[in-house]
Amino acid sequence: MFGEPIGSELPILGDHVVTLEPFSRRDIPAMMAWDADAEAQRWFDWPTELPDPAAHEAHCIDVIAGWRTDSTAGRRAPFAIRRSARGETVGSVELRFDDDMWYISYLTHPDWRGRGFATRAVRLVCEWAFTVLDIDGIGLVVAEDNGASRAVARHVGFVETGRRTTSPPVDNYQPDVGSTRTMVEYVLGRSGQHGSRVSRAGR
Repeated sequence: MFGEPIGSELPILGDHVVTLEPFSRRDIPAMMAWDADAEAQRWFDWPTELPDPAAHEAHCIDVIAGWRTDSTAGRRAPFAIRRSARGETVGSVELRFDDDMWYISYLTHPDWRGRGFATRAVRLVCEWAFTVLDIDGIGLVVAEDNGASRAVARHVGFVETGRRTTSPPVDNYQPDVGSTRTMVEYVLGRSGQHGSRVSRAGR
């Protein structure tokens, strides 16, 4: 299924530890927290200078609205990761269609890292993508020095397929002028086997 709408309403996915739901205004405090987190800024090349709280909240509202539009159009499936026990928003996981392939990305709220929430969330989204959306494979691109994110990839079963060098955008992230970053490319196939662009359009 490529280029077809995922649906106006994303499903609720979960296990006994995490629940994945479409984003809503209840997630805005968590979104604002990870926008301000130095680790998230580093790995996602996000701006390090944030607007005032009112403008930041308005921006988050616009982001959620944009996600809903993209979901309805069949290009993106963003989920808030919540603890099943008490409902706290502990992270985000997103499936998106780009360059003829589905990719997944994820982050964990700085207060909830190291507890396996991202691994569980990625597994749930991949299982849903394979069984419900009929996707053949999912790509993942992670910075070589992002050990925590690469550990999630290994635990879920992603297989490394290559590496490439990129330059961080100078307007957002400048660890060093003229620096480059090595990105590791992974693929997870429906059967757990990797392949060359296994999730191309036209299936």
